[in-house]
Amino acid sequence: MVYVFRKLEVIELNRLIDTIECCRKLDLEMVTIGRNMFKPNVQFFVPGFSKCGTTTLCSLLGDHPEIYIPEIKEPNFFSMAYHRGWEWYADLFSKAAGRIGGEGSTFYTAKNFEDFAVSKMAEFYPDAKFIFIARNPFTRIESSYREHHHSGHKYGVHVPHDLEQTLRAFPNILDDTSYWSRLEAYRKRFDDQQIHILFFEDLLANQQFELRKCFKFLGADPEVQIENPKRQLNPGSQKRYDTVLMRRIRTSRIASKAWSLIPENRRLLLEDNDLLRKPFAKKIQWPSQTKRFVLGRLAEESAQFLEYAGKPVDYWDLSIPATSARAMV
Repeated sequence: MVYVFRKLEVIELNRLIDTIECCRKLDLEMVTIGRNMFKPNVQFFVPGFSKCGTTTLCSLLGDHPEIYIPEIKEPNFFSMAYHRGWEWYADLFSKAAGRIGGEGSTFYTAKNFEDFAVSKMAEFYPDAKFIFIARNPFTRIESSYREHHHSGHKYGVHVPHDLEQTLRAFPNILDDTSYWSRLEAYRKRFDDQQIHILFFEDLLANQQFELRKCFKFLGADPEVQIENPKRQLNPGSQKRYDTVLMRRIRTSRIASKAWSLIPENRRLLLEDNDLLRKPFAKKIQWPSQTKRFVLGRLAEESAQFLEYAGKPVDYWDLSIPATSARAMV
């Protein structure tokens, strides 16, 4: 999630403060108008983990005739959008028509928002079910790294090309990969029977089998066959990063001003040119020292999470490679 950039952290924290300040007013309004008048019948959430396939998973779940997921897969109502009010949230589910309603806002497992999100969901949806999808921590970090490069320029942020520099500059990348800590926030307020853990690797290997388990967990017909279950949305292959030339254009006062004068649709076309923005064509390499740095944060986290989910401790390959080269795009 791009909010981890330092500049954006300030923006998102300010939004969080604004959200919290408006909560009392909104809750009072709900009491005044009738507590459940606008509360939609949301029965499940896919709150995490970001960059682990939640977009694909929600697309697959939403294809079940008994399940409804709104077009806005991530409304972020219980994070940044609580100020919009319950009527706005309910309108997203106006077409649910008796189906099992759910949504997939991954900000609900963002460190800066999870306490607020969990408290509100526990208050208004104490019987909700939660599906968490996780993947190898290193591949999740790679996906987040690519996303930062792909989208960071939209927020005036220039991400280092060096992988470890990026992780040190934007520590929330590792926070979002701390699956056990993020999950614990939910286990404090909800029973384990309300939580289902899914692994991205298992979903890739056997889509229908993993979907049947999800459908059964949600109370939908587990025998429904989903068309094109091997789909992958928002893939890393579509992500691009700035070349040296593009980075100079963005960081030069004169050049950036001239660039901003180009119509947006024209800029988007130009950015598809490899001279300005290149696709991540090569596999991201992990220097041994960078992997040690990450494992220092995530090894115990990952072991606890795997044990809770009933997986062997070596389910993910977290070995340290022999290479010592710097990981750069």
